[in-house]
Amino acid sequence: MAEAQRRIDQGDYNQALACCGPLCERIDVTSPEGGELRLLMATAHQGLGQTQQAVVHCRALGQAADPLLRSQARELLMVLEAPALQRPERWRQSLPAIEADPLEWGAGAGRRREDQAQPQQGPPVGTPRIPSAFVLLVALVLLAMLGWMAR
Repeated sequence: MAEAQRRIDQGDYNQALACCGPLCERIDVTSPEGGELRLLMATAHQGLGQTQQAVVHCRALGQAADPLLRSQARELLMVLEAPALQRPERWRQSLPAIEADPLEWGAGAGRRREDQAQPQQGPPVGTPRIPSAFVLLVALVLLAMLGWMAR
């Protein structure tokens, strides 16, 4: 079982199942070792995307003697049987197709030819004007400060 746990930790789920298969036939699910073995197998099946087999092993753990293993199996079963949520299309990002024209590679290679032909223009900008009230306020503040410093 230690070898199977090591294989699962490494992400090698097929090898973990190969290690557990012969043991599963010999060890009863009601024994502590059998419960741990079934939980390892359920985890390996989950890692492979084989949800139905993982569910079968979790349900078999309902007969386990160890209450901690039964609890872990129930929690894993809740995860496995949870409905898949649909994501709105606007949450997904789509990448533009990569163009294979080598002449366009280099600076600005991700841009399209239409984008390069027409430069982006910002909003129209006029001549900046300073409001006369602001100028008057600044002058008054400066005069007041000079008068205060002269005292």
